[in-house]
Formats: sequence, C-alpha cells, structure tokens
Amino acid sequence: AIGADQLFARALIDYQLPFTAVIPCQNQDIKWTRKQKQNYKELLRLSTRKITLYPEYSPGVFHARNNYMIKHSDICLAVYDGRKSGVTYQTFKLAIACNLTVIRFNPLTNKITVIKPVYEQLNLL
Repeated sequence: AIGADQLFARALIDYQLPFTAVIPCQNQDIKWTRKQKQNYKELLRLSTRKITLYPEYSPGVFHARNNYMIKHSDICLAVYDGRKSGVTYQTFKLAIACNLTVIRFNPLTNKITVIKPVYEQLNLL
C-alpha cells in the first residue's frame, strides 16, 4: 500500500534485509499515478518474495491482506494514531489478540510504544 508499507519496504531494502510483499490483488495499483506505480513495481522487484492473495479487487481484499500479514508475522510495526475505527485499528487489535509484540509509532505525538504479548507481560515464559 502507499504510505507506511512502502516506507518500511524501502528501509528493508536500504538495510539489505529480506521481506515478503503481500499483495491483496493483482490490480491494486490500478488507480495510482504513473509515478506511484513505478515506485511500487520497483519495490516488488526488490522484494525477496511476493504473495498475491486475489486475482482482482473485490471488497475485503485489503482486510484479508492485513489478516494474512498478522497471521504470518512474529512482530507488528504499526503506524497508528489511536483512532478507534478503520482498517489500521482493526489490524492493530488483531495483532494484539494474536499475541504479537507490537511496536507502535503514533504520528500525532511522535511517540513509540512497545506492547508485549500477554504471556510476556505475565512472565509466563
């Protein structure tokens, strides 16, 4: 997606770290500008692996992409301003429910918060 996803991908490329691009649908960039499409294709070219979930757009593909990423991750880096609605909020809640460590950057306050899984908070390891 345009925004934080692409910023994180660029940082991983700069540090020569592998990453998987999870693409909600093949034509997700259909309404993007030419420049946005060029940047997107360059990031995909430099990704270690690409997973496309659906052949074309339909309602729910972005939600499915976020669920896939949470279910296949060990940690969640979230750019989240605290709103209690929207896709980012739903993904943030899912990451916590799935007991991922969440590193949250709030762009409104520039504050970084680390949320540890419940079992770590309770010293059950």
